[in-house]
Amino acid sequence: MLGQVFLFLGIVSLFASWLIKKNNNDNNYKNISDNTTTMKVMQYTAVPGYFYHDTEPEGPGYRARTHPDLGLLDRPYDTDSRFLNEISKLPRDQQAVTPQDKWARFRYFLKYLNERGQGKVEWKLFYVVRHGEGDHNVKEKEVGRAEWERYWSRVDGDGLKNWSDAHLTDYGRQQASNLAPYVTRDRLCHPQSVYTSPLARCLETTDIIYRRAMHDRYIRHAIIKENIRERFGVHVCDRRSTKSWIQSNYPWMRTEHGFSERDELWKPDRRETVEEAAERARSALHDIWEHDSNMFIAITAHSGFVRALYSAVGHADVWLAPGVMMPVLIKREVVDRK
Repeated sequence: MLGQVFLFLGIVSLFASWLIKKNNNDNNYKNISDNTTTMKVMQYTAVPGYFYHDTEPEGPGYRARTHPDLGLLDRPYDTDSRFLNEISKLPRDQQAVTPQDKWARFRYFLKYLNERGQGKVEWKLFYVVRHGEGDHNVKEKEVGRAEWERYWSRVDGDGLKNWSDAHLTDYGRQQASNLAPYVTRDRLCHPQSVYTSPLARCLETTDIIYRRAMHDRYIRHAIIKENIRERFGVHVCDRRSTKSWIQSNYPWMRTEHGFSERDELWKPDRRETVEEAAERARSALHDIWEHDSNMFIAITAHSGFVRALYSAVGHADVWLAPGVMMPVLIKREVVDRK
């Protein structure tokens, strides 16, 4: 009887050893499989070599300004001969009025890239605008960066000016007015869609540039998106007004689906990190791309958001002065990622 018990225990021990070995082998196989599994993801990349802005100095010591012709480089394209050949086939009267300058050649080249990409690789030109000078910008310059961060960014105003959801100064409005000609000149590529941050300084900048210059000519509505705001939290200048106030003051603009009446994203005790802002910028870019087939798109945003966007697409970390417009060519493609 005792021998049978030992025999049974021996069999159980052998079975347990085999089971452990099998599990280890299965886990090793699973790890190998996990390491080789790939998935399809959308990759967004800034494409340099077409605009002067691509090579400007990085960091806070330099602030980029709007360039003549938006800094488009006068360079050859692979499609130039094809472009000129198509124009030569037009009647003479049409040839005379058909633009053949660098912007016309660039537009033709971009259209060709998108046709060749067949939806797998897509290109869009973004006109990135930083809002004009706001009341908060003036106060920060007055007290200095450190004092602004320590105290003044956390209060509504100083008794003379209020910068809760900061508005433009007179100079900021003039800066916005100065940008309007860039989107109405016939030789440039007009923005086909306009998106803006819901903060007051961006709404006003967008209104001055696009409604007064382009409304009902090229676009019907600007779209207000939460995800292209300045970094969330702490700074009261970045706490937005109510949806009712926005709709009352800017009836030609449309809020995106799900836009809440009150600001539910701003917190008084936590500032969004740079990394979180970059991920949010990528999400905003993806959302625009998924729902907007246009090739030329304008965005009115903030210094922090622009830097976050540049980080998300691998653009040089060029800081923008208030009230400037910069072109950024971005490519989207499907890539394999482990």
